[in-house]
Amino acid sequence: MKYYLLAGLLSATCAFGQGQQRVEPRVYFRGDIGPAITEDADADFFPGAGSVTMEFDPGIRFSVAGGATFGDFFGLELETGWILNEIDSMTGFTDVDGYLSQVPFLLNATLQFRNTTGLTPFFGAGAGGTVTGINLDDADAGVFDLDGSAADAVFAWQAFGGLKYELNDNLSVGIIYKYFWSDDAEWDVEDTTQDIIFEGARSHSISAVVTYRF
Repeated sequence: MKYYLLAGLLSATCAFGQGQQRVEPRVYFRGDIGPAITEDADADFFPGAGSVTMEFDPGIRFSVAGGATFGDFFGLELETGWILNEIDSMTGFTDVDGYLSQVPFLLNATLQFRNTTGLTPFFGAGAGGTVTGINLDDADAGVFDLDGSAADAVFAWQAFGGLKYELNDNLSVGIIYKYFWSDDAEWDVEDTTQDIIFEGARSHSISAVVTYRF
């Protein structure tokens, strides 16, 4: 499914581009920042720990993107950034001190609807990958504890939508909602025969966004 999603995004982009060959593209840069909520997730730990539910505190998402618009409606961009959530609790563990981090690398296709009101609604979707990492500082489960960090690169996609106000022909400000989905990650654990299998993250963010078009 993940490969069909990425192939579909690229196919739609190419098809649209063929129909817009005479449109002069306009390069833009975008930045957004706001709170991020990551849903509870399960992880299969090494023998003795079993399945663990991880709960996360509200965190933060920061994103930057660069791309081009083709006419008044279609845009294509590359996005990266950082999603960070501290771990609130893990089943069977006490004194958990750590965080989950995600660094996405996404190709996004966007549609916007510029009009005479100056308020521009937009939405889109993207696919690519993310580096999902965990950091634990002496998480105690009684017979053992975990300390250290690990990361894994996995497939990811997102959907988003929002509303921006065009201050002028170059600059706009607004708000954006994003739903971010990442595939299962596998984290190495030293001195064991089994790694931690993390079921993947489901994150929601609402951010203030600023876009500058050249």
